[in-house]
Amino acid sequence: MRAAVALAAAAVSCAGALTLSPTAQASEPDPVTVMGGCGSLTPCGEATNLTPWGMYITTTLGTGKSGYCDVWNKDGGSTASWWHAPCDQRYLAPGAHYGGGNIDVDAFTFNDRGYYMTFTSRVWHAAGVWTKITNLQEARCDDRNGVPECWIS
Repeated sequence: MRAAVALAAAAVSCAGALTLSPTAQASEPDPVTVMGGCGSLTPCGEATNLTPWGMYITTTLGTGKSGYCDVWNKDGGSTASWWHAPCDQRYLAPGAHYGGGNIDVDAFTFNDRGYYMTFTSRVWHAAGVWTKITNLQEARCDDRNGVPECWIS
């Protein structure tokens, strides 16, 4: 079902809403990323920020030039495997969605606060710790009692 939805989304080519911080440079992400390998026939990673706080995403995990992302799950699953990866960080405003279609979100974090991440169990991650997602996954984050909580679907 997710593949069918992703194919439909790719056909429509929805870009989603991305809001950059005032100091960031606006630029379009590359349609194909090294981490991704996704496109019109393969779903791309997505992030939805349903919290009242700004979230950060990257579409250039492993290839970015402006900074680094400290990823706790290098392989994109629930097993810890740390990676200090080059990446370009982008701000995702509260209520915004980004990715899918031909745009691949590789990872996400909250730079100014810790958050809970649930794969099979609920785990706390400190501010600035990145969670990698795969092409077939969407990260959805919500406000749970004043704390960001994220799920992968």
